[in-house]
Amino acid sequence: MILRRVTAGAVVRNSSNQILLQRRSDDGFWSLPGGGIEANETVLECLTREILEETGWQVEVRNLLGIYSSPLTQTHTYPDGNMVQFVALVFEARALKVQQEMDSESLEIRFFDVQKLPEKLHSNNLEMISDAFSRLPRPLLR
Repeated sequence: MILRRVTAGAVVRNSSNQILLQRRSDDGFWSLPGGGIEANETVLECLTREILEETGWQVEVRNLLGIYSSPLTQTHTYPDGNMVQFVALVFEARALKVQQEMDSESLEIRFFDVQKLPEKLHSNNLEMISDAFSRLPRPLLR
């Protein structure tokens, strides 16, 4: 049986045009920060909450970059055998400041050069990252 989850994720870049990724504790894979949308919250509330919890970063959510739902590219099998097809809403977000420590959902968070992404990256994130970097202008240096 395949479970379906509606999620929100964010492309957060630094001034060197690197992307923020988190290594998830549930499967050890790297992915965009974000998570499942709860029944009692908006997509934007979900995204700011999930990023703060998982990475410790407070963000400003900006533009919707895309909606991804293909069963071919948006399905992941977890170590426990559960298969999940994600319907992912992906936004551009700007990091404002580190507000707290990351929680137990993340093993590690780091910025990566888009040309040197980690090997153990969720395959469903590749299309999202590629699309984002083809559409977004290079961030301005501060």
